[in-house]
Amino acid sequence: MVTVVYVDDETVICDEVRDALSYLPCNAHVFDDSHDCWEFLEKCDGKVDVLIADLTMPKLNGAELIQLCLASFGGSIKYILVSGRMETRESIRRILPNLDRVMSKPIKTAEFAKIVEAAS
Repeated sequence: MVTVVYVDDETVICDEVRDALSYLPCNAHVFDDSHDCWEFLEKCDGKVDVLIADLTMPKLNGAELIQLCLASFGGSIKYILVSGRMETRESIRRILPNLDRVMSKPIKTAEFAKIVEAAS
């Protein structure tokens, strides 16, 4: 079964994502704190299939989290960065060329389904 990790500092969005992922055939781990997410990823040694991270978060933003994961776990994870501001898409790709996808918020359940299916 596919393991999906989602992190966003907005609790309301995390609740919506948790609900959307509950209908899909995946193991979902949703975090509202990027440090908690990083600790989880370290404990499981990066053994997840997909990491979806919000770009703008306090302490450790999504791009920094993905860079840590790339340095620690390599390219075995599908990395998706989410942003409410899509004008940053090209600048994000220049900083993180290993991203599998850049998406805009909010992500619909059908999009999550495509992500899970692609990772299967």
